[in-house]
Amino acid sequence: QRRKELLEIGFVFTSRTELQFQQRLNELKQFKEKYGHVMVPEKYEENPALGSWVINMRSLYRRKMQMQKAAEMEQNGDENEKRRVVKNIKHGRKVSNLLRQKITPFKRTRSQRFTHLDDECVKTLEDIGFVWSTIDKKWFEMLEWAKVYAVVNYHL
Repeated sequence: QRRKELLEIGFVFTSRTELQFQQRLNELKQFKEKYGHVMVPEKYEENPALGSWVINMRSLYRRKMQMQKAAEMEQNGDENEKRRVVKNIKHGRKVSNLLRQKITPFKRTRSQRFTHLDDECVKTLEDIGFVWSTIDKKWFEMLEWAKVYAVVNYHL
């Protein structure tokens, strides 16, 4: 009954972070309509908050993937990690560098409003063509150039 009364006066039960995600998602869709892609520059002058948000989404995605990998390694009794260390030691790589590379749970160093990506957010972003890695971005850019070159020169 109380919930119904709150809804009648316009109360919104959506969290602030969800509202912010939806707002940035809409801005990203507008960016895509305008430019034909979702590769927002880090320092996007028209909307600096959108550029920062895109960087944050990529960072959160990397962290999500690292945590999944860490969970898999833990499930496997860390045998894969042991094999990697032994293999790298045989090839003369420093153990200290290997240990630094070992995936550890995220230690929060600063306050963030949007601190994790769930599978639904990932799917929503992927559905509009979001590119998670800037390396992938370069690959796709070069692929487009290759397509243009092939059309102009009739071959690669």
